Amino acid sequence: MKKTILLFICLLVATIAVAFSITIWQDRATTIKQLEKIQKDDRDKQRTIELYRKQTTAGTVISPKETGEDEQFTDILANNKQLMQALYTYTNIQDRLENAKAFLTKDQYQKMKDTMSDEPQEKMESQIQDLKVYLLHNDDPNQQTIINEVSSQTIINNTATPQRVYVKTTFKKQDGEWKANQFLFTAIPSQDAKQEES
Repeated sequence: MKKTILLFICLLVATIAVAFSITIWQDRATTIKQLEKIQKDDRDKQRTIELYRKQTTAGTVISPKETGEDEQFTDILANNKQLMQALYTYTNIQDRLENAKAFLTKDQYQKMKDTMSDEPQEKMESQIQDLKVYLLHNDDPNQQTIINEVSSQTIINNTATPQRVYVKTTFKKQDGEWKANQFLFTAIPSQDAKQEES
């Protein structure tokens, strides 16, 4: 009788362990697939950025459609410039988001606010050094995409670090004004080294 109970307990424990292992394996497989998709999307976006950068460097002008939309693009570009200034020129990291708020949609502002840490931050300052702007073509009259190549200098605890980053910014018309609705940040390696694909 004791052997039967012991055998039953061992069989039960083994079954639970196998079921648990299968669940973990399935979760891991799902996570790996999601990670691979994110990496692929990021590589595709990086290729697009590099393509537009090469086209512009080679002298191909990426410009708005030649219609009467100049004023619209002027508004978007003006808001974009002020937004990049707010994000990359500041003397206090806590004020950064509030300075950018006027150029963000309500949803994007809330998303960025939710990701901010409540913990006290190190003393950090930043100064934008250079801004190159590439306007992508978009057929949607209420949405436009801009790629910014931002060079800035960040100072943390009196140590200055130069940084370069691509900021793909999607602008959406909200309440009659063009506001940033989505961002994709891609760091540019030092000395413009190419990122390797894994």
